[in-house]
Amino acid sequence: MTSLRGGGHIHGCTGGQVPLEYLLLTGAGLLIAILISGQAGMQLELLAAHSAAKTGALEGVTTDTLAVYPGVTFEEYQNQKPSLLQPSDVRVLRVEMIDEGYSSTYGRRKFRLRAWLSGPPMEPSLRESLSDRVNFCMRRSISRTFRTENLTGTYHNPALSDHYVFTTSEAVWVPH
Repeated sequence: MTSLRGGGHIHGCTGGQVPLEYLLLTGAGLLIAILISGQAGMQLELLAAHSAAKTGALEGVTTDTLAVYPGVTFEEYQNQKPSLLQPSDVRVLRVEMIDEGYSSTYGRRKFRLRAWLSGPPMEPSLRESLSDRVNFCMRRSISRTFRTENLTGTYHNPALSDHYVFTTSEAVWVPH
């Protein structure tokens, strides 16, 4: 049985204090949940960009005669680097995302992507061209994923997501 003391209050309750504490705790919990969900959304965006970069890197190393190249590039490959038009044994080992902090130029946090590749011995000029192709495909894949092709140039440099900007650097080659 509930004991009532003067004024009809339940023993242990002090008027409106319990509901006020409840509201404060609920409000703080809601605020924390909103902050956590915002951070989770940003992390998901980075994961999507990293996944798109990996997909682009794989596309870059597997691209051969079936690919559509700009006329100048195709002529260069056909006349000076025909091996780049043939399937190769180059593999993508990993794609690294390097946080370069906030970029005032783009008004976003900037990441530099670097592909780690492994393949048979080849001339430095072929490796450089293949690295350029991989970098282009990584940036293009990010631009397509976030539908930001209209915000960047022909070479998708830099590539943009909703909250981040991505550039690329020369691939790191690891012996096969």
